Amino acid sequence: MLKSVWLSWALLAGLMPRAFAQQAGDRVATITAATLHSGAETVGTIPKGNILTVRKVDGPLYWVKWSGRQTVEGWVNRSEAVPIERALEVFSADLKREPTAATFVARGTILSALGQFDKAIADFTDALRRDPKDATAYSRRGRAWASQKEFSKAIADYKAALGIDAASPLAYMGLGWVSQAEREFDRAIEYYQKAVGLDPKDAAAVAYLANAYAAKGLFDDAIKYDSEAIRLDSQLTLAYRGRGWARETKGDLEGAIADYNEAIRLDPSDAAAYTCRGKLYSEVRDYARALADYNEALRLDQNDGAAYLGRGWIWNADHQFDKAIADYNHAVALVPTTFAFTYRGNAWQAKGNLKQAILDYEEAIALDSSNADAYGNCGSAWLGAGDLDKALAAFTEAIRLNPKDVAALGNRGLAWLRKGDVDKAIADCDQMIRLDPKNANGYSDRGSAWLAKGDFGKALDDCREAVRLDPKNRAHWGLAWIEAASPDPAYRNGKEAVANAEQARQLYGLSDPFHTSILAAAYAESGDFVTATRWQMEACDMAPADQKAVHQARLELFQAQKPFRLDAKR
Repeated sequence: MLKSVWLSWALLAGLMPRAFAQQAGDRVATITAATLHSGAETVGTIPKGNILTVRKVDGPLYWVKWSGRQTVEGWVNRSEAVPIERALEVFSADLKREPTAATFVARGTILSALGQFDKAIADFTDALRRDPKDATAYSRRGRAWASQKEFSKAIADYKAALGIDAASPLAYMGLGWVSQAEREFDRAIEYYQKAVGLDPKDAAAVAYLANAYAAKGLFDDAIKYDSEAIRLDSQLTLAYRGRGWARETKGDLEGAIADYNEAIRLDPSDAAAYTCRGKLYSEVRDYARALADYNEALRLDQNDGAAYLGRGWIWNADHQFDKAIADYNHAVALVPTTFAFTYRGNAWQAKGNLKQAILDYEEAIALDSSNADAYGNCGSAWLGAGDLDKALAAFTEAIRLNPKDVAALGNRGLAWLRKGDVDKAIADCDQMIRLDPKNANGYSDRGSAWLAKGDFGKALDDCREAVRLDPKNRAHWGLAWIEAASPDPAYRNGKEAVANAEQARQLYGLSDPFHTSILAAAYAESGDFVTATRWQMEACDMAPADQKAVHQARLELFQAQKPFRLDAKR
C-alpha cells in the first residue's frame, strides 16, 4: 500500500512545471499577446506570460496548444514566444520601464515555473496591489503557495479567484491539486470535474482527474480518463505516466511499461516517468534497470523525493543500509510523509539501530495513524529492544488496522511466546495459517510454541510442514532440537538431527550459543561425542555470563558421553 501511495505522490509531483530549451516538446513563454493561427484562420490570442509546450517547429513558427477559457491549438510566431529564461529577462526589463499588474503576473508565472516561488509570490502580490480584481494573479499565486505546501494560503487564493471569476478552470484545477495533495480525493475529483466541465478539451485537466481517481484506488476510471486525455493530446506525457501506473496496479505490466516508455520517448527529460518505470522494474526485481531509472530521474531532478524513496528501497534490499538511509534522508527532507519515515525506520532497524527506527516509526504514525505497516514494524523494533508490552500494543494495533497482516500476527505470536503466554501465541499462529495455508513461518512459529508447551509430537509435525513448504526455513533448527533432545524416544533420531542441524548451519551459520548447542546435541544423540564436545565448547565460549553455567553443564554431559534431554513438561 505504501508503495502505491508514494508513487501517487510521484505522479502528482510530475504535474508541476519544469523549464526546457527551445525545441519540439519543450516550453516557451509568450512575451506579448500572441496570435494563434491555424492555416489562414486566427483561432485565438494568448495573453503574455503564458507558458506553452512546443509540439512542432516549422521555421519561425511553433505549433502549440493553449488552455485558456477553452483549449485551442495552432501556430504562434517564435518572436512572440521565447524560452522562459529569456522571457524572464524581457519582463524584468519591462517592469523597470513600466511596472504594470499584467507584467508582474507574467514575470511571476515565469519565476514560479523556474521554482523561484518566493519571488513569484512577491510578483503576484505586487500585481494584486495594482489590480485587486485580477483572478489570474490569485490563481497563480495560489499555485506558488501550493508548491511550497502552504495549502491554506493556496486555498484562500483559489477561492478569491473564484469570487472574481466563478468560471475559472485554473482556480478549480488548483483546488483539485491541493485537495489531492491533502489526500482529500473525493473533493479533488469534484474540483477537477468542474474544471473539465468548463473546458472538456483540456487534456491536462482530464489527466489530473484521472490521477485523482487512481489515488483513490479507482483504476478503471483512471485508465478511462487518461485514455481520453491521450485522445485529446497524444503528446501529453503525464497522461501516459498516469495510465501506466493504473495499468501496473491492475497487473498489466506490459501495458504499463509501454506507457512509461512512451512518456520518456515524448519527453526524455521527464524525471517522474523514469521514477515510475523504475518503481515497476523494482517490483519485478529487475534492480539493475530500476537503479538506472532512479539515477536518471535524480540527474534530471535532484528534488524528486519519490526517486530517492525508490532508490533507497533498492539499497535497503541489497543490505547497503548506509546508502539507503542517505537516500531516505533526502526523501524525508523533500516529502516528509508517513511512508518516507517508515522506509527510513526499516533501514535503521535492519542496521540494528532500534532506537532511531522507533523514532521514525513513531513519526510515521503521528503523520498517519492508519499506517498499519508503521505499527507492525515499530512492534518489531520494540520486540528487538525487549519491551514486550510495547511490542504487543503495536502489533495489536497493526492487526486491528489490517486483520490480514500475517507478519504482524506472527510477530505478536512470538511476543506472546516470549512473555510466556503460549496459548495466545498458538492462537496467533493458527490465524496466520488460516489466512495463508502455505506460509511456512506460520508452521515454524507454531512449532516453537508447541515445543514451549511440551507437545513434542505437534511441534515436530509443524516443523516438518514448515520445511516441506520452504526447504530453507529456520524450522530445521526446531527439527534438530526435537530429534536430538526430546524426552520421548519416539521423536528422537540422531542421524536426522545431525542432518537438520548441519542444513541449518549451512543456511544460517552459527552466531549464538543456543543454535551452536543444538548442533552439539545432535551429534551427541548420533553418538559422536567428540564432535558434540567440540561444538559445545564453542557454545560455552559464545555464551554471556548469565548463560555460562547452563552451557557448561551441557558440555560436561557430552564429555561424559551422555546426550542432552529436554524436560518432559516445559
